[in-house]
Amino acid sequence: MQSLQKKDISELNARVNGTYTYNGIEQKVVISTTADGDGVVLQYPTTNGYILTDKEYSIESSENAINAGIATLTLKAAENSNYTGTTTVSYTINQKDINELSKLRVDITSPVYAKQGADSFCEGKLWGFFQIIICK
Repeated sequence: MQSLQKKDISELNARVNGTYTYNGIEQKVVISTTADGDGVVLQYPTTNGYILTDKEYSIESSENAINAGIATLTLKAAENSNYTGTTTVSYTINQKDINELSKLRVDITSPVYAKQGADSFCEGKLWGFFQIIICK
């Protein structure tokens, strides 16, 4: 009886679907079980090829999954599956739109006090990206 030879996952098509935008924290990419679902898709290179499930491989590690630019995932075949090996897949983390930053606002309700010289006293508040300081 001949045993089934395991397929190396590096021979499959790997891609990351979805849009990822810088948000200051690590992008969490999941394993997709549909060809057009968001996340990692590992699929046989044929028309409508079989898509591997999260029981057949895992996301072993990720590099540069925080900053805008190219991020890389390492995928590893599950031990008790019909697959073997590892492969990598890259995806893009887009830059945050600068116009979105203008919507941020920080308010400190308590004033900031400082002494300047022997006779002057300063009071300040932080509003948005600006600090307003008035010295008396």
